[in-house]
Amino acid sequence: MTQKIHDIFAEILGIKGDFESDISFIELGGTSILIGELKSRLDAEFHVDIPFEKMFESGSVCGLAEQIELLRKNVITDDNAAAFEVHPEKRFDVFKMTDLQTAYYIGRQNDTELGGSPTRGYSEIICENYDHRRMEQAIRKLIAKHDTLRTHFNEDGTQQVEAEFGELDFELEDISDMQPDAQQEYLLEKRERIFDTVFDVHHLPLVSFAATKCAPDKTIIHFSHDGMIIDGWSHEKIIGELDKFYTDTELSARPPEILFSDYVRYLEEIRDTDKFRADREYWLQKASDKFSRPALPLKTDPGNIRQVRTRQVIRYISRETWNGVAEFAGRNELTPFSVIFTVFGKSILKYCRDKQCVINMPVAVRPHIHPDMGELIGECSNFFLFDLDDTQNRSFIECASENQKEIAEIMQHDSFFGTDLIRELQKKDGANVAAPIVFTSLIDIPAREEHSLKKTYTKTHTSQVWIDAIAMKNTDGIMLTMDCAADLFEPELTDAIGDTFKETLEKICDAPELFEKGSGIGLTQKEQETVKCCTSADLAADDGLPSLAELLIAPYRTSPERTAVISKGKEYSYKLIYRTAASAANQLRSAAGGISTTGAAVFLRKSHLQIVSALACTMCGTAYFPLDIEMPAEQLKACTENAGTKVILTETALSEKLSGLNGVTVILVDKVEPSDEEDVRFTDTSPNDIAYIINTSGTTGLPKSIPLKQSGLVNCLTETRSHCGLTPDDRFLAITNYCHDMSVFDMYGAFAAGAAVVFPDAEREKDPYHWAELIFKYKVTFWNSVPAFLQILTEADIEDTGQKLASVRNILTGGDWVSATLAKKIRVAFKNAVLCSVGGPSETTIWNIRHVVTDEDIRGTFIPYGKPIAHTNYYILDERGELCPPFTAGTMFVGGIGVTDGYIGLPEENRKRFRTFDGVRVYDTGDLGMYLSDGSVKILGRTDLQVKINGKRIELEGIQEALNSISGIESSAVIVSDKRILTAFYTSEHEIELSQLKDALKQKLPAYMIPVNYHRLDAMPLTKNGKVDTEALKGIAVHKQGIETPEKSDAESHDTETEAVLLSICRDIFNGSDITSDMNFFEMGGDSITAIRILGQIRKKFGVTLTIYDILNTPLLSQWALIIDRAERVR
Repeated sequence: MTQKIHDIFAEILGIKGDFESDISFIELGGTSILIGELKSRLDAEFHVDIPFEKMFESGSVCGLAEQIELLRKNVITDDNAAAFEVHPEKRFDVFKMTDLQTAYYIGRQNDTELGGSPTRGYSEIICENYDHRRMEQAIRKLIAKHDTLRTHFNEDGTQQVEAEFGELDFELEDISDMQPDAQQEYLLEKRERIFDTVFDVHHLPLVSFAATKCAPDKTIIHFSHDGMIIDGWSHEKIIGELDKFYTDTELSARPPEILFSDYVRYLEEIRDTDKFRADREYWLQKASDKFSRPALPLKTDPGNIRQVRTRQVIRYISRETWNGVAEFAGRNELTPFSVIFTVFGKSILKYCRDKQCVINMPVAVRPHIHPDMGELIGECSNFFLFDLDDTQNRSFIECASENQKEIAEIMQHDSFFGTDLIRELQKKDGANVAAPIVFTSLIDIPAREEHSLKKTYTKTHTSQVWIDAIAMKNTDGIMLTMDCAADLFEPELTDAIGDTFKETLEKICDAPELFEKGSGIGLTQKEQETVKCCTSADLAADDGLPSLAELLIAPYRTSPERTAVISKGKEYSYKLIYRTAASAANQLRSAAGGISTTGAAVFLRKSHLQIVSALACTMCGTAYFPLDIEMPAEQLKACTENAGTKVILTETALSEKLSGLNGVTVILVDKVEPSDEEDVRFTDTSPNDIAYIINTSGTTGLPKSIPLKQSGLVNCLTETRSHCGLTPDDRFLAITNYCHDMSVFDMYGAFAAGAAVVFPDAEREKDPYHWAELIFKYKVTFWNSVPAFLQILTEADIEDTGQKLASVRNILTGGDWVSATLAKKIRVAFKNAVLCSVGGPSETTIWNIRHVVTDEDIRGTFIPYGKPIAHTNYYILDERGELCPPFTAGTMFVGGIGVTDGYIGLPEENRKRFRTFDGVRVYDTGDLGMYLSDGSVKILGRTDLQVKINGKRIELEGIQEALNSISGIESSAVIVSDKRILTAFYTSEHEIELSQLKDALKQKLPAYMIPVNYHRLDAMPLTKNGKVDTEALKGIAVHKQGIETPEKSDAESHDTETEAVLLSICRDIFNGSDITSDMNFFEMGGDSITAIRILGQIRKKFGVTLTIYDILNTPLLSQWALIIDRAERVR
């Protein structure tokens, strides 16, 4: 036995000399395909069924001999094993399609997702010594030998071989006199023209050949075929045989004894075996709910693409690199396939947000049932669904080893394929299983000996597939081709997947140690350059930055008589404001018993006293802490106690509200007189001292208090002053609520520029007409607010808007999403202004990221978040804490001098929200974002606004973005009810038709993300900080009547004549009188092929054409009847 196994090893591997019997097949050069061949040979020779995993574990001659002996002692026979028979008399009979052929047949239909573009293959083959007549004879011999090349398909889901091929259309085109550039351009055009040719599968031919003479010693053979008749293995075999027939005109063309129809019948018989039943059980247990479509960044939903265009990405890996990879595989007891499969899988998962993905792994289905099985040409393949999981922190070698074991386990259950599993899952619960990423390796296929023909180019397309990847050998090493749905992905994304594959293989060769303990997968060189602008800033405070005191004292010293504040029609000079602040600062020092660092609270209505109080705090070296004057007494007490506040600055009219606070000194700022001293003193402080404390909402109902440092504040003030070109001639409008951090810039941003601040009257602080009056009267140049305030202003019916707002030259808006629609309105209203979107959580100091809105942004669907300001980095991290590549969603973390040291008195919250990345302390914003191709950031929504409905993860703000892009909609919001129903709210001038809304959303969103209910509002309810009040929306949803589904009319009632005919059709097709009208299609035993037959009968009986998806996605007779009846009425 050992000698026989030794001989089989040598024959398969082509080993001439002797070798040790304890060396594994892999170490001797065995590949995945060769291991499969070895197993088949050993199983047939010794009448056993060696488990695939044992082929790896006991892969030496000695090890396999032991396994075979063990299996012989414990042999279990399958009494129902399928028997194979050859039936030459049935050669031209009609026979069934295979499951994969059926899937390809359905994929040809225009109504299927990414369908309408048939599965097909194309290659270019170079011949140097070309004879057209001899090539034509070789092609005829090839067609005569292989029945499959003379096969057509019938509308009832069957196929049939023709005795004669008919006339062979094989032309030679001579372009050898063309100039090289023109010739190249023509050949590319011809390549696409041939590849895009759609064969009529109901008639011959389904294969074509053409020849183009480019030079006396170079002719290209263009070989193309429909994918329903030829798989990848057969494609390569055809080229090899064509080469042999062309080189040796006397070579025999004996047809294989086995027929493709024999093979198909054998596959059917397998279904009634014990092995098939056991394999079915294995796969159904394995499947559970894993198989959902990949979470790759898409330009649009696949269902929106009507005409599929493909874009090919090619990456070449040198022979030296490949040899290094093969050595790496051998050293780690891995097959080369396991390595490249893992590399490809990780290259895809790198761009998937949830790091899990199902890969469609094609396999050759060529059981050793006949000596001529290897000669058979046809669609002898299927696929397995391989669940890739990169969520665990495992090294590359661990992942590859696990994948190899998984592949071995899968191959042990090789009678139940991906097509079977998808059909079973559809029957079970109508699950829409999608595995649109395909990876095929032809590397393990033994290289054919080239004689006269050399393949130089290959392109494939598989219907309903997003990315069809093939790894294959070429003369210089290996190459990866990826044929991608062009309108589904940004080209930069698919290029990056290819780059990751190539660079990772090169890294395995150059630095294998990186893959022993680490994943080895990182950003490509190009990606590193792209994200550099967001991740490589100097985060240390620049020595050139002034102190906060130096920044604020400058205008007092240089221009004390200049106007600093305008409030209630009165102008206050810098001298008056600063001297009043100095007096308040002295009272603060006395009240606190010296310099206080715990912060003084400020409890004031909108007026100049707010800036006086803030300055007073800064002058005496303490933080100012604005409190909302509408805050309930209990919250007020909790906030001041949590922050350790001992002093509150307020005004006489509000002092009564503070009576419940114990141990707190109250200073009435409206009673403070200006200091007589000319010298205004700022207490010495350090950049790390706290400048102000801001409250933000907390999960407990009580606000969280955030202390922000002077260094971060100074950085924001000086950087924005420089960017906006702010000067003493500017005037700011302070409309932002004092408790919102954007108000800090209204005051200190203005004073840092020596400019003036205009305060609206407290009684009219949210009145857009008042804002317009102030802008016009005081020639306001700088606007800073949340987008909602700008929307209120642009929607107000203000006379002479353009004239009244003409003075504004800078608009900064942030704190919420800015839609392209609103941006356009702002640009129209403020004709002379530069619009800038700013952002950044309160925890990172006012704002730290910025984007100047362009015309291109407004024409698009979103406004980018932007790029970070100086001394700030934005890290977008995946669920494993690794940097995301461009176009891939992740959680945004901020690092830099603006980041707070943490919430006051909330250690547990601090542990949750702050962490270290790459040696930098960062804040978890809770926002989802992605890097764009220019390195800027796009914000995608909140991580806590993700919901799951029917197992689908949904980003509410993604729906909102789609709504905002609809013509007529000014703003929108989406909520989820307790019953997990999506409800959309929008503002617009007029009610928009429900059908118009849904039709527009269908072009942008998958069906499961389209809201059920829609409500138009005159205005969005807002919180005090100007953000959409979702709690108020939930209350509105409860009281508003949702859109109801209309009831069926009598003509559409359940038991109709149409249903009766449909029931009869189903009983005939399924051959079952027990089928009832309340059973769904899958319960009847339906699958894709029976769906095709039902469609044919419906067309015949009713003259109505339904789609395959009408059958599969609405699987009840009553639903089909409705579609048919409505179609008949329209007709």
